[in-house]
Amino acid sequence: MSRLVLSLLAACSFPHHAGSDPPDAIVDTGSPNTVTVKVAASTKPIVFAYRDGLGPWLQPDPVSDDMYALHVDDDYEVLIGCSTSLGFDTALVAATFADGAQFIACGPSLSAAPSVAVTGQMAQAGSVWMQDQATSAMPAWSFDLSVTPGTHDLIAASPDRIAIQRDLPITGPLTLPALDLTQTGLPLTSVPVTITNPQGDELSSELDLDLDHDSAFLPGTGTAVVAPPRSLLAPTDRQLLWVSATSATTSRYADTTFDGNPTMFTLMPALDGVTFTATDPVSAAWGPLPAYTEVLLEVYDNRGTQRVRATKRWLEATGATKLAFDVDPVPAGFDRRWAIHGGDPHGQVFDVVDDSGPVFYSSSVFGSINGFTARSHARAAEARATRRPSGPARSSPRA
Repeated sequence: MSRLVLSLLAACSFPHHAGSDPPDAIVDTGSPNTVTVKVAASTKPIVFAYRDGLGPWLQPDPVSDDMYALHVDDDYEVLIGCSTSLGFDTALVAATFADGAQFIACGPSLSAAPSVAVTGQMAQAGSVWMQDQATSAMPAWSFDLSVTPGTHDLIAASPDRIAIQRDLPITGPLTLPALDLTQTGLPLTSVPVTITNPQGDELSSELDLDLDHDSAFLPGTGTAVVAPPRSLLAPTDRQLLWVSATSATTSRYADTTFDGNPTMFTLMPALDGVTFTATDPVSAAWGPLPAYTEVLLEVYDNRGTQRVRATKRWLEATGATKLAFDVDPVPAGFDRRWAIHGGDPHGQVFDVVDDSGPVFYSSSVFGSINGFTARSHARAAEARATRRPSGPARSSPRA
């Protein structure tokens, strides 16, 4: 089988479709191989379908609330699309049976759940996190967080100290006791971080602290990251260290589980030879790539986002030489108005990923068409986060 273009059936909708069932499709149990797909969706998908090779679109076979079985010969594509009145979010994963289980997301969240105000004061300049985040460069400041009722963790950090309050029941609007980290906090520790191939880019680091209920994002520098003392951590806490090197049009990222020790990274090189099109279908082509396991194309405008992720095995099996968003053939219920057209103002990200080892590496190129104001480099981090099923879901304030 040879394919020059990877087709994405963009699956967004307008408000009157919200909550409707996905279009009917055939369930195929005759193919010899079964792969599972884990789904993370912030709202009920409008479209969720897959196709075996170039065959018709089929209905996934539910295994549990968030797990589905696909019956395939080898290469396949699985599509998901979510939409609210705020916009749409779509994703397509193209993989092979040899790639194993997959993860696909409709997200980040497209609709806001009912929330209450959690307010308070903090003596030091710094940040406070509880689902939401508030930050001040000045001391003696007030914060106001928008929090969904339930059990939450509070994390507060100044440039040199951190405090954690765990398992707080939030049932309605709440004013917390004043925070003074000189009284209740512990010193943060500076840990060296080394990036061996900076290539003149702007360097930064960040420690993501994921607790049972909430997360905090502690900014570092290009040479060091700040971390909480081990005595403050619980066995179920998860620390993830991110580093980045950015230029005007490229970003290189790495992340790995952090154990508190100095860490060295050799990032992917900055990509060269990537070409975006401004015609239909929107596409990206590339020159030589570094060692990788998958590639991603994200296209976004003011209405929503379309992503397609293809594994290296899929590209090799199908002969695809570029990634493109297309709408032919279309599944039942698809509306061509949902597509992001090449001539319309939009932004683009092409991302190469290597997740074959304990460190997750990526290298991205950004583009924009017809004067569209491209989003920040956080777009690549956001797209990467939706591909990683481990750890609690996060809604980064950087995005």
